[in-house]
Amino acid sequence: MIIEQDAQETKDSFAFHANAAMRDLRLAEGTIWSAGPFTADLAEAGLLSEIQFRPGEAKAATGSVTLCIEFQYRALNGAANEVEVLKLGCRFEVEYALRDDFHPTPAQVQAFHRGNAVFNCWPFFREFVLNTTVRLAYPPSLIPFLRLVPKPTASAPIPKKRKNPSKS
Repeated sequence: MIIEQDAQETKDSFAFHANAAMRDLRLAEGTIWSAGPFTADLAEAGLLSEIQFRPGEAKAATGSVTLCIEFQYRALNGAANEVEVLKLGCRFEVEYALRDDFHPTPAQVQAFHRGNAVFNCWPFFREFVLNTTVRLAYPPSLIPFLRLVPKPTASAPIPKKRKNPSKS
């Protein structure tokens, strides 16, 4: 799983990060659904998984910002029909205390929300999915690491080859 940020987003996110500290994180909402127990047929077909996440609401207060991150995990029957057999959703609220003299811009909050805040909540999402799938008597679902990477930039045109004038 990858989050990409361009140079400006990285700069804005870093400005927020350098002036904030995580104060609190809580599981604000969770949903669990399964089509039924894990069966030998499912074990034979295998499970395919899908993961989605998105920044939710952002709330600013004097000296703090609270950011919501929403996650969804789906397991599908690995057979040709790929029927959904398990669906887990959760929303985390994470509060960041701000330095007294720091007043983030909307761009700084947005860049941090879409990058670092998701990254900060990711281990808690991974734990939620792992523990919940085991409690539902499904095989443990291991969520991959999340990586923050630079967005690819438009590549410069490839120069045309020139004939070497000394070779004819």
